[in-house]
Amino acid sequence: MIDKKRLLKSLTIILLIAIIIFAINQIRKTLAKYQTEGDAQRDVDVAFWIVDNSFQTERILVEDIYPRQEPFEYTFTVSNFNQEGQKAETDLEYDITITASTYLPLSYEISKDGVICTKDDQLYMDNDNTYYRQIQLLAKDNDFSMDSNINETDTLVMKITFPEEYSSNSEYADLIEDIKIELSARQIIDE
Repeated sequence: MIDKKRLLKSLTIILLIAIIIFAINQIRKTLAKYQTEGDAQRDVDVAFWIVDNSFQTERILVEDIYPRQEPFEYTFTVSNFNQEGQKAETDLEYDITITASTYLPLSYEISKDGVICTKDDQLYMDNDNTYYRQIQLLAKDNDFSMDSNINETDTLVMKITFPEEYSSNSEYADLIEDIKIELSARQIIDE
């Protein structure tokens, strides 16, 4: 004779196992879809919108960098309008200051529309005796101005080179470089 309690208990256990397997399968599919979408969209690393006199700061964390011949490229944009459609009412110019930690022996080249920008590159030490590299790109040395009559977006490319000669040096393994990009915008005043 069939034991009804034992049969009911077995069916309950089988049903719970089926639900758990179904849930794990659905979670795995959801995570795979999320991961695919997350990695596919990386065109601009940093975007600045200047609609008035302003000072803005953004960070780029350089993690997956290794010694090689070709430079790594990071793109950032500067626009005189924002996502809500507001536009600068006056002509603007801007300066860019890039501050980087000096954990890795990197060199930097910044270009706007394929033209290499003029820069002032110097090392300094802060109050904690930590060294930083500061790269200044000034409007007076570069074409960093925007006309208030049209929507403009400047695209700048920062090429970071980690020389291939350091490929056998394990001292730099697992180090990251922190890069801070500061934008200072001001109205152009005609004299």
